[in-house]
Amino acid sequence: MVNYHADTVFKIDIFLLAAYLIFSAILILYIVIRGWRSRKRIQRLLSIKRDLFKLILSSETSNVCVPSITNATATDFVDVLTNRQRYSVFFNESEQQSFKECFVTAGKVKTLESLIKTKSKKWKRIEAIIALGYIQDESTLAALQDSLFSRDEDISYFSALAIGQVSTMKSVNILMSFLKAVPSMRRKTASILENLSPNISDEVIKFADDEDPEVRLWAVKLLAKSVSKQYVKKVEGLTDDPSPDVRAAACESLAKLQDKDCKKLLEKHLKDDSWLVRMHSVQSLSAIFGKEAIPEIFKQLNDGSLMVLDSIRQAIADNIEAAQPYISKILEGNDELAKKICLEALDLSGKREK
Repeated sequence: MVNYHADTVFKIDIFLLAAYLIFSAILILYIVIRGWRSRKRIQRLLSIKRDLFKLILSSETSNVCVPSITNATATDFVDVLTNRQRYSVFFNESEQQSFKECFVTAGKVKTLESLIKTKSKKWKRIEAIIALGYIQDESTLAALQDSLFSRDEDISYFSALAIGQVSTMKSVNILMSFLKAVPSMRRKTASILENLSPNISDEVIKFADDEDPEVRLWAVKLLAKSVSKQYVKKVEGLTDDPSPDVRAAACESLAKLQDKDCKKLLEKHLKDDSWLVRMHSVQSLSAIFGKEAIPEIFKQLNDGSLMVLDSIRQAIADNIEAAQPYISKILEGNDELAKKICLEALDLSGKREK
């Protein structure tokens, strides 16, 4: 068969070969540059490690820190404080603390604050934000608060993390205000607040009366994480909130706070219009009062919600000894659904006779 397009085919082959060679050259160049940068990075860290070792041995103060430390970049700072290059260079706590003191003394905090205000090099900005978080100085909160409201979700999230690391009442207030202002970030912000010191109630309580029910909801959940019992009455009051989600969260929180004075309150909410509130009322009554709550819990066996009935079943199983007289009475009656729940509770507890 005669090929009438030999020249065209030859040109295509030449083009593909050239493209392959160019691509291969770019790939090799990329690998070489990346390896060179990695080696330079490790060399800088090794230099910092040696200088820190000498500094600690000499018992000198941070005002004589050497250039390898005072000229460190945000990347170097994060490398040292997080040991993310631990397989090449590892910094112990003493070295990390000395490095942080030198870094702050050298005035590098202002450099980091300037870096996070730039609009280019997103991940360099994020490294600077992370570094400010590890410095854990309240003076950095103003800069971090500005970046917190960035339209870029990554910048915003890492700023929230850094503010959380500062871990003062002012940082709690900033994060709660952010939670209120940016609905799309509420769950992430709440998770950061949950990991802070348990003594954050004084700031969180300010948002328990917010006009936004979702803000009140998160405030109740965060109050339940507190070791302080001084706001228990406030949580009790929120069981009558207009929002069923807030009422349910308040009922759940009373169990976490182990409020021994809320029995009548929870029993009242066994008749709430919302199945979610009734469910959490059953669970909290069982968690706080145990066998004392069984009589009222059995009265709810006619509840129309399967979720509530599941909670009742579990409560009966958890307090099976106290529930036995009530189970016997139910099994003698004609309510088939109640019988089924009781038998399943016996199965859960391992007390059903074979």
